[in-house]
Amino acid sequence: MSGLQFTYMTNIISYIDIFVDDNGYISKIRGFDDPNSDEYGFEVQLGTFGKTKMDNFGVELPPEISPTTIKTYVDMIGHEEIPDIYLTEVSIVINETVTSDDTYDIILNPDDSVDISFSYKPSNANMKEVHWTSTNENAAVLLASEESGHQYIRAVHPGEAEIYVSHTNGYNEPITSKRIKVKVLEPQQVQHTEADVYRFTFTGTEGTNGNNSIGAVNTVAGSNAPFTIKSWRMYTRTGENSEHFADDDILLYSDPASQNYFNTRFEDEVIFDFGSQQVSKMSFLYGLYWDNNAAQFLGNLESAKISTSNDGSSWDEIDVTEEMKAEFAKSTGVYDNHESLGGITPKVMTKEFEPATMVKMVIKAKNIGGNGLAIGMKDFVFSSDENCHNYDDVDAVPVTNIAVTAPKNKLKIGKAMKFTCDITPDNASNKVVRWKSSDVEVLSIDSRTGLATGLKAGTVKVTAVSTSANGVTSNEFEVTVYEQDEIYDPNNFLVYKTFSADEVFNGTSKFDVVVFKVKNATSAELTLYVNLPSLPTPFENKIDAAFEEFDAVNKIYFFSTSDDGTIKFRVADDGSYVELTYFKGDTYTLGSADQGVILRKAA
Repeated sequence: MSGLQFTYMTNIISYIDIFVDDNGYISKIRGFDDPNSDEYGFEVQLGTFGKTKMDNFGVELPPEISPTTIKTYVDMIGHEEIPDIYLTEVSIVINETVTSDDTYDIILNPDDSVDISFSYKPSNANMKEVHWTSTNENAAVLLASEESGHQYIRAVHPGEAEIYVSHTNGYNEPITSKRIKVKVLEPQQVQHTEADVYRFTFTGTEGTNGNNSIGAVNTVAGSNAPFTIKSWRMYTRTGENSEHFADDDILLYSDPASQNYFNTRFEDEVIFDFGSQQVSKMSFLYGLYWDNNAAQFLGNLESAKISTSNDGSSWDEIDVTEEMKAEFAKSTGVYDNHESLGGITPKVMTKEFEPATMVKMVIKAKNIGGNGLAIGMKDFVFSSDENCHNYDDVDAVPVTNIAVTAPKNKLKIGKAMKFTCDITPDNASNKVVRWKSSDVEVLSIDSRTGLATGLKAGTVKVTAVSTSANGVTSNEFEVTVYEQDEIYDPNNFLVYKTFSADEVFNGTSKFDVVVFKVKNATSAELTLYVNLPSLPTPFENKIDAAFEEFDAVNKIYFFSTSDDGTIKFRVADDGSYVELTYFKGDTYTLGSADQGVILRKAA
């Protein structure tokens, strides 16, 4: 026979015996736990291969197996079997800094967690199985970490619980740790103080396509004064169907990853503009609107920032991205590899900053991703400290007059221009104004910068209002927004005509010939010729121009050029020449700002 054959195995083998056949080969090995029993744990039958033959077969063999001749496993390996050593003492270790008081070892807000583990005696124990217990799992539950072997106390609902760890020793006796007392607080609320100047509740949203006005009421001192908040894509929404807000909550709602807006700007923005009143602190409640697609939420959230300003152009940023992500992760299944136990209750965010009259929040997504980035916010409170300045102070120098000016009084649909104003007196304490259009559907205007855009044909009046206490309003600047696609040329003085001049000087430069050709009712071409000795024909630079608008009052045409310049000219009454100026920004390439150059009509 050759090979090995295992008959069967048991868990405990204490003895073995070895059989030698008539030819001196080891033919069989058996293992068993009782030498007085015929039942053995395993049997190995050996063939005639390898070193299974005893070299000194003539030597007297060991005596037959018996209780007096057998050797135990301990005798053979030379040391004693390790005994079971149970725990005699266990205690809980809190592995991070926590809030506590004289009564409670750990105080948590709902959804917060604490990393804990246990220590024990004796240190050489090898029987260390323990059981963790929370006396009130409605308030606090225990989650085991597969990675670290630690436990996490997760606060679920307001209430109290005791946490302990226990061990059963070899005599089936319980060994229990000291109980850790845990208190879970009520959900967070924004705190009100005497320094509050604004406490907002929302009333609704007006606007479409992202440009929204959010209605609010300032409830400080029971005034219930109406307030308007500007936003891009943020709007109000009730808490109905949300997992984390009450049905009747009116929330400021942000979802920059929504597919409702197909554009390349994946961000939501809201601006609180307080006019002359500076604030230095803001607080509000925020939370996920729902938990579905929550893993996608964290992946889509690129940034969340709060910015402050006094003039609307220079902003100081506070990045709150990681703070938001840390809270939201607790309800997304990302939290320490555990599945969610339910969504988080809204949390309070409080930020202090240098005094500012404007506060902006921008929440940005990495890409469009459905409903994975829905945030609800409410209970916005803004406070002032001793460093805040109210421009309505008694010692402030008031504004007495505001004069609005603009580059022109006509604007083509789709074009933009910026309004400016002169404020009297020069030393007025507060020179901040807010711009208004009498019809925002005809002409929209940025209330902070005065940049206006023509939207549809019509006539509007633009005014600037001081944000100081007396609220001085400027003169009314009338603007006509019009639609014009072709050159206004009733007498055919311009279309299909060519105008030119020789030796046109511009500063230290000279163009030997300048030609302006109106190719059709929508486009033209400006050509600048320079004679160079090295070239057989003049060097020419052709500049394409597209018709923009006609100022009928001053009889001036405007063309935009392919090199981001502007051509502006007036045709003589008899059509024999044009007064033409070509410039880029404030740099005049042909002529000057006062008169330009004269180009005669070609014969």
